[in-house]
Amino acid sequence: MKRWITIGLLTVGLLAPGVVVAQAQLAIDALPGSISVANGIFSESSTSLPITVSHQGDATQWFVTVSRGNASSFDPRELQRRFFFFFVLSLDYNIYTPDDEIARDLSAPVTASQVASGSFAASSSLQTASRQFSLRIPPEQFVRQGTYTDSVDVSLYRGSVADPNAAVRVERRTVEISSVTASVAQVGLVESGGANSSAQRDFSMDFGVLTPGAVRTADLLFRSNSSFLVEAASQNGGALRNINRPGNITIPYTFRYDGTTYDLSSSRVVDVSFLSGTGIDFERRPIEVQIGSFSNPPSGLYEDVITFTISTF
Repeated sequence: MKRWITIGLLTVGLLAPGVVVAQAQLAIDALPGSISVANGIFSESSTSLPITVSHQGDATQWFVTVSRGNASSFDPRELQRRFFFFFVLSLDYNIYTPDDEIARDLSAPVTASQVASGSFAASSSLQTASRQFSLRIPPEQFVRQGTYTDSVDVSLYRGSVADPNAAVRVERRTVEISSVTASVAQVGLVESGGANSSAQRDFSMDFGVLTPGAVRTADLLFRSNSSFLVEAASQNGGALRNINRPGNITIPYTFRYDGTTYDLSSSRVVDVSFLSGTGIDFERRPIEVQIGSFSNPPSGLYEDVITFTISTF
């Protein structure tokens, strides 16, 4: 009788002492969870978004992308604010790479200058590399006061942006972005038809020698990025007072704002908007002062001061 014996051979490989096999460990080491920058309105506003990437192990390339956030496109991105629960107000901004290009993600074709990138050599010890994105809000955005927000995803990939299909995302984090637009309410006076740039806080209507029926005009300029009201108040209750003689010697006048006559015996609201403010350009309203009737008043300098105030609410 024959008997068969099958012998299985097990091969064991041994590594020589000091030989290390390590997979590259790649991670976002530091990234702010939130950043904030005020809307300067009349000048560009900016802040930085720094990121630090850590690595240990085999040599590798890496790059970082930024999503579009609220917006439907990368240019511009949008900070948004809900108004009365129904309306969405927006404030344009953007995020730029170290190459000063608009940062993008892999939802569309992307170039090396539209991401932050780098490479690490093989190392058994921890290495780090830092890059800095910048966030900028363009000027001349006279949006309604309040806080505007957005959130973007920052993603770290192993690989090269030149071959995005082969790249592997190893980590993604969300950054909350906010911007506060402060309340703006400005008022000034210019001569009738005068340029906005020449608006003054103090404006003099000189009647010379007073005569009944004499008229002087000016334009009131104002702008506001919220609901507002404009008030006019007379120092002497709507009359010119003789400042050279004792007693209350006055000459009446008529005050008109945008063609409407107002009694200035007490403060009056002359303009109001309950739902919205103005644009960045000043709104303009004509004002007129007409001297009333008088007979043989004492000589002297007659004067009144009308103060215009704009308030937001």
